[in-house]
Amino acid sequence: MKILTRIITVIAPSLFIPTAVLAFEPPVETVIVPFTGGPSAATTVNTYSGKVWLCVTGVGQAAGPKLSDAFYVYTSESGNIQPPPGVIGTDEPHPWHTLLPYNWVLSIDNQHAENLVIPIIPRIGPNVPLYNPAHIYAFPIDAPSGPLIFGVGDTGADDNTGSYTITVGHKTDAFICYVNDIQKEITDGYKSGAITHNGNSLIAQLDNAKSDIEKRNYRAANNKLGALVNHIQAQSGKHIDQTLANELIDKINYLIGLISAVDEESKS
Repeated sequence: MKILTRIITVIAPSLFIPTAVLAFEPPVETVIVPFTGGPSAATTVNTYSGKVWLCVTGVGQAAGPKLSDAFYVYTSESGNIQPPPGVIGTDEPHPWHTLLPYNWVLSIDNQHAENLVIPIIPRIGPNVPLYNPAHIYAFPIDAPSGPLIFGVGDTGADDNTGSYTITVGHKTDAFICYVNDIQKEITDGYKSGAITHNGNSLIAQLDNAKSDIEKRNYRAANNKLGALVNHIQAQSGKHIDQTLANELIDKINYLIGLISAVDEESKS
């Protein structure tokens, strides 16, 4: 009965997760974080403590007309997308992450997100993930005990636009969130005509990789993701619009690198 009691205390009652779930795995939830809410825009229903993984998608305007993702301001005043790599503390001509108190990107518990990031993932500077042109980031944090407060580092937020969508949970949940985002882009490409053949095949290949992720077989998942990159490269400019193909390849390669880094860390 002691084990059962511990399991119940870490699971939100509204989730109705079977009591067989291991106690060390955090409950999963998704939070929408509007840029107009400033540093304290949204709070999780569940409480979290220790290592928790986040998957963050979405962009918006907080630094005037410039666009921000979770970690970088990545456009110029005129709206031009700045080329990689991302840099720390330098404005233009690259995506930049400033260390100012209010830095127009993701805030967690009213502080810079990188203050809580656990240094496992490929990163630059003080635990800031490498810039991802797809604007989706999966990373672990050391959560203080209690609900997590998400927002954007900007106090004059009334004229902001956009939002983050944040999935909180285990690393498996973060990786699956990332795969789901890739699948959505493929589905949208199929509907728009940017993918004219084998759209369902691409989705099926990602489903197979996702199945391996769910089983915690990360190496097999990466093998399948690598094969998918080769498939997309072969179809680029033929049955897949070249711009979309490049975006998908970059996004998948970023995920491969992330999974590889986490897999290596788990062996050490």
